[in-house]
Amino acid sequence: MSAPVRATALVVACVLLSCAPRGGEQVSTDIEFCQLEVPEITLRVNGAFPVEFMFTVRGGRPTGFRHTPNPYYEEAKQAEACINRWRLGFVPDGTEVVARFNWRHAIGWESIDLTWPGNSLRVGLSGKNPYER
Repeated sequence: MSAPVRATALVVACVLLSCAPRGGEQVSTDIEFCQLEVPEITLRVNGAFPVEFMFTVRGGRPTGFRHTPNPYYEEAKQAEACINRWRLGFVPDGTEVVARFNWRHAIGWESIDLTWPGNSLRVGLSGKNPYER
């Protein structure tokens, strides 16, 4: 599997959301595209599906991690470890965020959609398919 693809979304997020530093503090944003490992059976499934994780942002950091059970992806610990490294300085404190990882057969994980009240952000992955055989 290839190394995780990193996407820094500060410029995109600030342009789309018109965000600005709060009270002179620096707004820090770092979103890693988590290339979550999937079981062999999932690689064989001819379909597309989302996997959803929820959390609350406190001080720009994800807290209170939860996930929606999914028969194609059940290993939430790996996703939690990756998402916990994210910094979402543009999301207001106390905001509930949904991170939806989108899987497509023969492509693998193709995007992450972040949504919270009144906003959304898509982080797409391009390049070589890490699941290609």
